[in-house]
Amino acid sequence: MLARGATDTVLRMLHHGWRHADAVLIDTRVKRMIRLTDEGPYHAEHEYVVEFAGANGQHVRAVVVEKVGHVRVPAPGGIVPILVHPGDTKAVIDEHDPRVNLTGLLRAEDNASKAQFEAKLNWQEE
Repeated sequence: MLARGATDTVLRMLHHGWRHADAVLIDTRVKRMIRLTDEGPYHAEHEYVVEFAGANGQHVRAVVVEKVGHVRVPAPGGIVPILVHPGDTKAVIDEHDPRVNLTGLLRAEDNASKAQFEAKLNWQEE
């Protein structure tokens, strides 16, 4: 099994040459329910229909699949960062983009919560 950093490197290599784009989330559905461990809870793996501007300027729609536990995708109508295959035939969610990266979002929320708590604790010092 590869370490997390090694997995990220492999994924970047697999999508070498793919372009970054922002897509509009059109619709979502549960693809399947999976367990990450033998006795753990079930998690929903989602598929999303996204629309983005193709290389020729035409609107293109594609289906992208969420990796469970890696990203937080907005509601339909929201913007999703994606990586697009040079032929505009495939797309994947750009899980490293800070707008959807779950680890980064949770860390930012935690830092904001701590800052808010500290500000309330030190209210007389201002």
